[in-house]
Amino acid sequence: MVICPNCKKEFEDGTMFCNNCGTKLEPVVSPDSNQTVRNEVEQVQPVAATPVEKKKIPKKALIFGAIGVAVVAIIVLVVVLLLNGGEEDNKKPMYNYAMYLKEGEIFYSDLNKESKPWQLTTSLFEDDMTDSNMLEKRSWYSGNMISDNGKYMVYTDKIGSSGTRGLYFRDIKNPKAEPVKIDSAAKEFVIDPSSSFILYATGDDSLYQYTFANDTKDKIASDIDELALSEDYKRIIYVTKEDSVYFKEIGKDKEKIASDISDLVYTNKKATTIYYEKDGSLYKQDIGKDKVEVASDVYRVIRVYESGEIYYMKDASTEVPLMNFVTDDMKDADAAMKKPEYPDYPDYPSSPSRPYRYQFATDEEYQAAYEQYEKDYEEWQKTRERMEKEYDDAVDAYYEDQEKYNAKSNRDDLREDLAERTTKQNKYSIYYYDGKEATLVSETAEDYDIDYAKDAPVIIYVPLVQSEIAKVKISEISYYWELEDKISEGQSATTEYSIAVKNKSTAVTAEKEPAGFTINKAGTTIYYLDNLSEDHNYGDLYRINIKNGAIGKAELYESEVCTGTMYTGVMEFIDNDRFMYYKDVKASKGEVYINKEKIDFDVNISTIFAYADSDLIVYFVDWDSEDSKGTLKVYKNGKATKIADDASSFTVTPDGRVLYLYDYSAKYFKGELREWANGKSRKIDDDVMYIIPTIYFRINR
Repeated sequence: MVICPNCKKEFEDGTMFCNNCGTKLEPVVSPDSNQTVRNEVEQVQPVAATPVEKKKIPKKALIFGAIGVAVVAIIVLVVVLLLNGGEEDNKKPMYNYAMYLKEGEIFYSDLNKESKPWQLTTSLFEDDMTDSNMLEKRSWYSGNMISDNGKYMVYTDKIGSSGTRGLYFRDIKNPKAEPVKIDSAAKEFVIDPSSSFILYATGDDSLYQYTFANDTKDKIASDIDELALSEDYKRIIYVTKEDSVYFKEIGKDKEKIASDISDLVYTNKKATTIYYEKDGSLYKQDIGKDKVEVASDVYRVIRVYESGEIYYMKDASTEVPLMNFVTDDMKDADAAMKKPEYPDYPDYPSSPSRPYRYQFATDEEYQAAYEQYEKDYEEWQKTRERMEKEYDDAVDAYYEDQEKYNAKSNRDDLREDLAERTTKQNKYSIYYYDGKEATLVSETAEDYDIDYAKDAPVIIYVPLVQSEIAKVKISEISYYWELEDKISEGQSATTEYSIAVKNKSTAVTAEKEPAGFTINKAGTTIYYLDNLSEDHNYGDLYRINIKNGAIGKAELYESEVCTGTMYTGVMEFIDNDRFMYYKDVKASKGEVYINKEKIDFDVNISTIFAYADSDLIVYFVDWDSEDSKGTLKVYKNGKATKIADDASSFTVTPDGRVLYLYDYSAKYFKGELREWANGKSRKIDDDVMYIIPTIYFRINR
């Protein structure tokens, strides 16, 4: 199971991006490494501007670009801090290029047939490394970016064993020009939309601005813990390690906004308004104005929207003594019970003496004495056996009493535990804030498994219904945690779900146990599964439409839809209007559907790339896990086309070209890099170890 480090939503192993918030989970498309790309363009672009929408993101994560020791750690906040673009985003220029690892260095190609690839880095890793180590550390050098004007390439070089890394830029139009060193200890960076400067962080969590025109760098701030940028990158909101919030406009002095905050929750696109939590309250503050308390006693902020609408939760849970759930049916008996004593060993009578002939004068006397002896011995033996039995019975009775006493002692210990311990009676309520006032949406709800539309105030949640918990006899439990389990079972959530549009909530009427709820960004369509098979592998897919704030009736959309595998998520939106799901899945291979249209069969569903706002789908069929090769195909304009057999991995450029490794050797970590475009394939370079997925680093504002 993979948990999104941003919004905490759970996915199957191998999912590459969180379909909830867009956070990148894995960077590489390779079936054998269980990595999947099936996401929107907006979701796979880590460098773009704006709203911070954080839900308890771990501290010590200054992130705003795409360099770092681990891509997952680095991109966690990139998408969150810098991603929410508008419709105009797609009008920005898209530069198509290839970057790849060869001979231990990064090479670059502008994908023009007249151009030859050229070496970008000069000493990517300063320590000696084998090919396999290069691949293991490929996430270290995934930070590369082209400026919006297409002039500069900013990249990482000279990565030391201590983790330090150099930041450089080169003039793309002049590959023979020497690279310009920006810093030797950079960590993350972004290029501003005007292509005039770079913002980057260093290993000591300082923030710098580097200006291309005059080759100067200026320190903006120190000890940064969290960061958000405006759409034009000229306004900055940052939180220091001392939990103080500052606002800084490029070229002007910084301004302290708040101190001792617990969480920076959201920053709007223009970085003129922030939301933060402090002392349990949620505050809104417009730059240059006083803060306004939105709500007090806030347990969790579910979502802040650009409109100022908010969903948040309050915690009205109580601590109840465990003894409240117990009937002490052994109280009187235990109080009367005394500790048993081990029985004394019996004082057996002596055995009668046996007579002998020499002791008597005549045979008659001896015979009479012997007969008496036999009678006396028989009586003695009976007495001994009786005493032995009485002793054995007393010992058995002692052990029985001791067992009862031990049980009583255990109950005494249990009584002490129960008297000292409490259990939490969960009660979380959901509120909707319209920008002026808050309205109760649900008095009780689970504090997890809450999904929401990204762009509209619509949420899906699980109502929490606590059943009446019957008291448990103390004689029926041995440990306090057994009682806690029984209490937990009694207050577990229902299998029902509810949908709230703004402050109006509607229960979902399901057949059995619905699962896998997925909502599009616009908050207009919801899909979920019901009537799951016993092995929970397939179920019926239902759809709910939401129009003008009205929640429609759930309608059966498709049958025998796969609930997912250990390598893939259940199902997901490619964009607002296209929904992808799987059928007839066996061993991670199955049929892929988009809006009831069958894309292909025998598809390795762990490696699907779905391009938002385009009908381009790239995937493998006939995948051989032993050789790490398969047939690479593309689906476009309603038609599936084979790109190549014996392909191993791929990435997609912003304009829909497919870059892939052909005839790759898993032994020598090398293959032929090829480009597929407009139905034709051509070679770009030989002996390529790895394709850097450059699409993930295209600016998308």
